[in-house]
Order: sequence, then C-alpha cells, then structure tokens
Amino acid sequence: QLKCRPFAGSRIAESVYSSLEDFCTHAILDTGASRCIIGDRTLHRLKQSLPECIRSQIRQKDSSVKFRFGNNQSLTSMYAVQLPLKHAHGRKLWLSVEVVRGLTPFLFSKKAFKMLQGSLDTQTDQCVLSKVQYQPIPLQTSPTGLYLIDMLDICQGDATAFTHAGVKIGRASCRERV
Repeated sequence: QLKCRPFAGSRIAESVYSSLEDFCTHAILDTGASRCIIGDRTLHRLKQSLPECIRSQIRQKDSSVKFRFGNNQSLTSMYAVQLPLKHAHGRKLWLSVEVVRGLTPFLFSKKAFKMLQGSLDTQTDQCVLSKVQYQPIPLQTSPTGLYLIDMLDICQGDATAFTHAGVKIGRASCRERV
C-alpha cells in the first residue's frame, strides 16, 4: 500500500501537509474556496491511493479557471477532473475539481458542500452530505485543526451502500455500476 508522504517544494503545501502523510485520500473542507481545487502532484497521489474501481471512473475535462489565494498567489487550472460520488437519490453524481500545477492541497469548496446538501456537526466532528448518503461521515482533523473529508467515504466504489431508517435502498460496486 502506498505510504503517503509530503512532497518537497512549495512552502505553502509543506505547511499544510507538514504531518498529513496518512491523509492521501482526504480533502480539506475549505469554506473559503470558491471551487474544489487540487494540485496535479497532489491529484497523482490521490489517484494512487484510490481503488482501481474508483480511479477508472475519474473523468477529465477542459477547464481554465483563475484562482487567487490568501497569500495573493494566482494559479490558473490546467483542466478539471470529475470524481464519481455515491448517490443516495438514484442519480449519478460527479464532483468537479479544478487541477492546477503543483502541490496545492485538495480543497473541498463550500459550494460543493452546499450542492451536496452538506451539514457540519462540530460537536461530533461529522458531516452529512444528504445527496451522497444518509449516514453521517466521520471527519478527520489535521494537525493544524482543519477538517478533512476522506474521499473513500463519498466516492463510488465497492463499499457503496445506502441506508435510510435502517432499510438498505441500494448497492453499487465496481462491477455493478448504477
């Protein structure tokens, strides 16, 4: 299994990833991000960490969006990827993520959180993404206190099962895609 280690290079990425080597499949819940974004090198590590049944479904599309970060740095996306998500309501969902050059961490935007009907429970460190699944999703906390969403909890793959009021309403595996 891939051991996730931080890349050498960008100071911004190093400070965020300083001790996140076990969080390759996680996105930072970032209410300040206008769109989901990830660096191409971070995306490469994410893909290496995802099961093949999820990795094989990832789509790429043309995109060119300019981002300005809090440190006044600007980056323009080279393309976007679409990650397959679980779907609690019978419709296939895709998370669109803009890809920029470098080590930018995977930032999960407020817009995406809202579109997936997300709610955050800071008392239990969980969130619910109602369009993705009915059960709460446990959030990790980074060493710097940021909430992290494990994409394995929300991406379409073998462990996709949905329950509502204790009743199983669907299952999709890599072999039987919905």
